[in-house]
Amino acid sequence: PNRKRRKRRSAAKELALSAELLRVELENENLKFYQTEWFRFVLSLLFFVGSGFAMTLMNAFADARGPGGYPLPDLGFQLIPEIDFPDLPNIIMSVMGVATAIVIMIHPRRLMVLRRLFLIYGGLLLLRCITVISTSLPDPSPACIKMYEEGLYPVKNPMTSLLHGLRQSLFPIQSSTCGDLIFSGHTVFMVLCVLIWIKYYDFDLKHSWLILFVIALAGLGVWSIIATRFHYSIDVILAIILTVSLWQRYHIFAEISQLNEYGPMNFIENGKVPENVAERLDRLVEGWEVDERLVKLRKDFDTRLSKIRQFEEELARDWETKKKMILSTKPKQN
Repeated sequence: PNRKRRKRRSAAKELALSAELLRVELENENLKFYQTEWFRFVLSLLFFVGSGFAMTLMNAFADARGPGGYPLPDLGFQLIPEIDFPDLPNIIMSVMGVATAIVIMIHPRRLMVLRRLFLIYGGLLLLRCITVISTSLPDPSPACIKMYEEGLYPVKNPMTSLLHGLRQSLFPIQSSTCGDLIFSGHTVFMVLCVLIWIKYYDFDLKHSWLILFVIALAGLGVWSIIATRFHYSIDVILAIILTVSLWQRYHIFAEISQLNEYGPMNFIENGKVPENVAERLDRLVEGWEVDERLVKLRKDFDTRLSKIRQFEEELARDWETKKKMILSTKPKQN
């Protein structure tokens, strides 16, 4: 009986998913390009890339204005012993990132999941741009403490800091900063991975251990952040609270976006725009189409004109050739 019940439940899920995908396909057939899922996905990707670039610059400025010195008292440092494995948080974050990417790619509405992830993650990065330079704390990382003792930190030249930020934006793996503490970006990423698994992974009780494994892996990652003295405990706590809060608020507004017929969330989630805006966009698109037709007509005209000129040149050459032949065969007069 349990096996039959699971089969019926699985069949019902597949039927509901097929109906949802069919509904989305039928809706997309009549949408303008600015209402399609792809266009809104590209907008969210651009927002995320811009937020990430701004975040790397703010990290560099936080590095420049960092006070240096030795770590502040922290309860997490007192409870969790320090370990000498600075790459452990990055390794755990990479594993969680790959696993979450697989979940997103197998989801039938992967563009929707990615769009929401980029918007939420980008919003958190913009918020971190404010907090990371608002209050500067001594970096607890052993590497930063060593740089401070050797006189290499903090950076005194603002131009050097700006160039360092640009280099980090282009090559983030090869760069590191000190002083970008409040709040923990590593924790934000790990918590987002857990939330994506909980929200978008279609699991049953048989595969519930996967969710527990991801949560345990995130817990290990948070522990490693404090154990390697990568961040203070307050950085981790704030990251968890802000990430969960923004995730929940976004999905609440996304689910009730249809209550506001033409609000921003309704455009982001459903592609609906006010009629006056839609008319302007349609005129703009029509203008682009007219411009494309004019360009095509211009190219056709230039092509035909070049053929006519080639034909005229050939006629002129033929005439010259015939003229020389006539003159050469004409009898000479005595």
